[in-house]
Amino acid sequence: MADLQLKDESKSLEDWADEIHSTIQEIMPEVKTADEKVESFLSGGVDSSYVLAMSDAEQADGCGYEEERFDESVLAEKTARILGRKFSRSLITPEQFFDIVPYVMYNMEQPLGDASAIVFTLGCNATAEHTKICYSGEGADEFFGGYNMYRNAERYGENLKTFYVGNTNIMKEDEKKKILKKYDPDVLPIEVAREIYEETEGLDPLSKMSDVDIQIWLEGDIYLNVDKMSTAAGLEIRMPLTDRRIFDIASRMPSRYKVNEEQNKVAFRTAAAKVLPEEIAFRKKLGFIVPIRIWMADDRYNQDVRRLFNSEIAEKFFLWRQSMKFLQTMLVEILITGEKYGQSIRSSYGMKSTL
Repeated sequence: MADLQLKDESKSLEDWADEIHSTIQEIMPEVKTADEKVESFLSGGVDSSYVLAMSDAEQADGCGYEEERFDESVLAEKTARILGRKFSRSLITPEQFFDIVPYVMYNMEQPLGDASAIVFTLGCNATAEHTKICYSGEGADEFFGGYNMYRNAERYGENLKTFYVGNTNIMKEDEKKKILKKYDPDVLPIEVAREIYEETEGLDPLSKMSDVDIQIWLEGDIYLNVDKMSTAAGLEIRMPLTDRRIFDIASRMPSRYKVNEEQNKVAFRTAAAKVLPEEIAFRKKLGFIVPIRIWMADDRYNQDVRRLFNSEIAEKFFLWRQSMKFLQTMLVEILITGEKYGQSIRSSYGMKSTL
């Protein structure tokens, strides 16, 4: 997967932004036929906003929560209004979230430790009620340096290959040791990425991180989730930003036009600013927000988890006392960090505190 193509040092930031923009202009008419009616998923971020702005979709679709501090749909609706499009909001409640987990597990056909897959499922089901085709903005983060951790690439340097497996690492090794009956120190997540680091030997640190995320996160999580859950809903998702022409631009672009000390996805955001207000094009990256931390710390919603930690099947794999202690500590910690995360979101979006 690694692209060892030499970086093009002849272009300026504006040159790269122009190429991204003109390529998306070329791609958009090709992703649908003239008689197809398409809507577009929309969050508070630049990727989905850019796709909507460049499309002929008359309606955007987004998900929101009763917890205002985690609700991006307010910003999404504002973006839709600025672009002159309608907006449909699907309200996700914790009851809906946990009730649909068995449906997600069945249709995913394999384990996937990603809470956003459940929200995406609910969003697909709601959107499928009024359209059969929907655009989505996946791909730009992995191609153009969109994740906040990428700003640390140079500092990580050669140490990357000792720990970085992208967005897929859920538990720390010391946590696993505490609760697993048969912890194997030779089975480590980094082994999944070992061959990728061998392929990318000689590339700069950001290119290595991006390649790990393209092969493991984008392909193994995002594509899987989008494909399985949209198919189950009877909804066809089209992702213009994953076109190979877009990847070709990213593979030739020097890393300094992707990430700098202040901003990520620099060239991509500069391109998006041609059709979006700067406050949207350069809005801080927050990710697909799911208030699972808050919900899981609520005894109304964590009883199934507590019950399963006490089950016979759990006893085969986990040290019971340590597991229950770990669970209780985790529930307290996620409540605290969830509140802090909500505060950071409000601060990033200029919202007033509701705490």
